[in-house]
Amino acid sequence: MKRGFQVFSRFRRRPAAPGYQAQEARPTEPEARSRRPFLLCVTSGKGGTGKSFLTSNLVIRFAQAGLKTLLVDADLGMANLHLLLNITPQKTLYQAVAMGTPIWDVAQRGPGGIWFLPGGSGIAELANLRQSELRFLISRLRQLRRGLDLIVIDTAAGIAHQTTAFLFAADMNLIVTTPDITALTDAYAVIKTIHQNHPEAATVLIPNRVRDRVEGDEIRDRVSGITKRFLGMELLHAGSVSEDPCVRDALRRKEPVTLSFPESPPAQEINQMADRLAREIRRRRMAERDDQEVSPFEEIPRAAQGQRGYNGPGRWNAFQNQSRGGFRRE
Repeated sequence: MKRGFQVFSRFRRRPAAPGYQAQEARPTEPEARSRRPFLLCVTSGKGGTGKSFLTSNLVIRFAQAGLKTLLVDADLGMANLHLLLNITPQKTLYQAVAMGTPIWDVAQRGPGGIWFLPGGSGIAELANLRQSELRFLISRLRQLRRGLDLIVIDTAAGIAHQTTAFLFAADMNLIVTTPDITALTDAYAVIKTIHQNHPEAATVLIPNRVRDRVEGDEIRDRVSGITKRFLGMELLHAGSVSEDPCVRDALRRKEPVTLSFPESPPAQEINQMADRLAREIRRRRMAERDDQEVSPFEEIPRAAQGQRGYNGPGRWNAFQNQSRGGFRRE
């Protein structure tokens, strides 16, 4: 078995690319930027929640906020994120996994200055990667330190091992749901699985396609109450995204709604959500434990905790301050 390619035994018929053992390097950045990038996964319990739509818009705003971002389409074997960004992939994750191609040779520039690592579509070998192969892929992503602040991974829906491998390695997981009872039930199943296997990761609930902010807050409070009662955990909440016809128009254009219709309610809500997440990511990366620091997330007031039937006035969001264990008003 060839040295440096032992994990992918099923792909031994394809030689590793020259220089595979060398450290992946690009874009060129000062050597001082040696901290590993923050790993953020976006997932859902079932398909059709708008997970990939939300991901494609969040990364644009992250880049605008100054975070050097790599977007990875990890819906292995059924990737379609490139369609939402109007990108024609030159190479895909298949080259990185099966042929040992350096990740930066697969990544392409995307809109807004992001880097994009396309997934493969209709490739059975990608859809059936073993745990050891997934771990090796994740370790390669974690080694991409120079120049990167953030890696955003758009996973497949559900709790198959091809999805949970990424969720259990993430620093923060965004769970996208809709008001449908089936989506909410499956979202809770994903949250429970993450909490049982990777409790140190931050978990953020994002209601999508809601009528208005009030409905988003109701979903937040309902799911947060269940997770607190049965799992003993609080969900983070960065906002919700309302239903709007402009989203469908943006999808037809193959453009993020934040670029096609920047003044629309969904675009404004996503930008505010991304700004909060970006501030929280920076705060966590700095690893500061200042008791006086206030999280950028809105939080449920202490007086409201434990009140039966508390639904929130719409301006409070559930957020567990993991560094202090307390709650504050923004």
